[in-house]
Amino acid sequence: MKVATLLPLLLSLATLSQAGNGSLPFSPPIDATDAPDLYQDQLTRDSEVLYAGGYLGERLEKRATDAELYGAQTTPPAPVFRYGVGTTKVRGVSLGGWLVLESFITPSMFKGIDPRIVDEWTFGQHQTKAVAQTALMRHWTTWITEADFAAIAAAGLNHVRIPIGYWAFQVATGEPFVQGSLFFLDRAIAWAAKYNLKVMIDLHGAPGGQNGFDNSGRAGVLKWTTTYNQQRTRNVLQTISAEYAKLKYRNVVTAIQVINEPAGYYAGVPEIVRKFYTSAYGIIRRHGTKHPNSILFTMSDAFMGMDYWAGFMSGPGYTDVAFDIHQYSTFDTTKIAFNNTQRIAYQCSLGVKIARSEKRIRTIVGEWTIAPTDCVGGGPLYSRIGNCAGKTGDSTQWSKAYKIWLRKFYEVQTQVYEQGSGWIMWTWRLESGDDWSYSAGLRGGWIPRVPTRKLYGDQCA
Repeated sequence: MKVATLLPLLLSLATLSQAGNGSLPFSPPIDATDAPDLYQDQLTRDSEVLYAGGYLGERLEKRATDAELYGAQTTPPAPVFRYGVGTTKVRGVSLGGWLVLESFITPSMFKGIDPRIVDEWTFGQHQTKAVAQTALMRHWTTWITEADFAAIAAAGLNHVRIPIGYWAFQVATGEPFVQGSLFFLDRAIAWAAKYNLKVMIDLHGAPGGQNGFDNSGRAGVLKWTTTYNQQRTRNVLQTISAEYAKLKYRNVVTAIQVINEPAGYYAGVPEIVRKFYTSAYGIIRRHGTKHPNSILFTMSDAFMGMDYWAGFMSGPGYTDVAFDIHQYSTFDTTKIAFNNTQRIAYQCSLGVKIARSEKRIRTIVGEWTIAPTDCVGGGPLYSRIGNCAGKTGDSTQWSKAYKIWLRKFYEVQTQVYEQGSGWIMWTWRLESGDDWSYSAGLRGGWIPRVPTRKLYGDQCA
């Protein structure tokens, strides 16, 4: 999710490194049989740190066995989730702010500390490692738990999208990131299996920073486009694929998003992104094998829109590919001024575009919100035209009419987005911002416990 307050910072960036140092040539994926188990090595290091910090009762928490992963499903395992086939739609939620910090989701993590700390990079840079590590371990342990996975499944959803940063798998000399989040990704996948939820692993932060937003790990830095950082990204994808292409995850980890929101609005970046996707395809879909696995290779539209990608990866050499598009009107100076009627009409107009895109390639709306304003971030846009009072924060302070509107907005968006392969809402929970929270919506009644239930019928008719 991009935060509007960062847009002036991004627009002030004078240059964008696109060529890189060229010192690290592209290397094809190594054979899985010869590769060291980098995933298990990092997982062991994470567990040692957690044990030393008192967050684990045993030195290495027992990992899920094949039987445990398949325990909630049929034996032998049922066919893998079929994206874009028939009436089966992706209906899911992102676990934002958990394994990649975002200050608008968990503002308490940034309260009362060095004001230079605005993202996960500075979180480790401007305080001692011990302080940062303790805070992050406490956050990882408590922000999302098994109870959340049970609640997500009970809400009729079938997917969780889990954002994670590259630093969970590797850090370079001089990078201040605190590691340990891989352990929680591993545990989350076991919980997902228990509750028969499918997981999309989302590489939310890439080496060098792919968009300059805080959710990439480092605000204001945009150097992913260098040759060196793209190769580092491929190396991380190698590690992810080497683990999750294993058969035991076949019905759990069903999709991998290779990068989140690269900044395609800069000249030259879309072409770089295209080449990167082409090089990453084999890493995800054919890791260490001659034949493709069943993982859905998922790409961001890089802010370019659906039509820009028409025909890309549509040939016979590419299978099980999808685009993840993000639909936010809250960060657009025109759309944020829409009245409710205009907002509904705009959403309905997207249906034709999404349906057209779906005919070319699977299309998932992988981020969206029912919040009609940016008030959760202080309202830098909405405050110019309205009052944020009663629009965000604690929903007990909202009017009944506002909650009815949020229910209508939820219904029309899910209806429209299912013209494609489905949707994943951002995000499951926030500390203060019920308008962005799926779990708060369930408690408050403006999100139904059966996601296909419509109180207001076909609003696009």
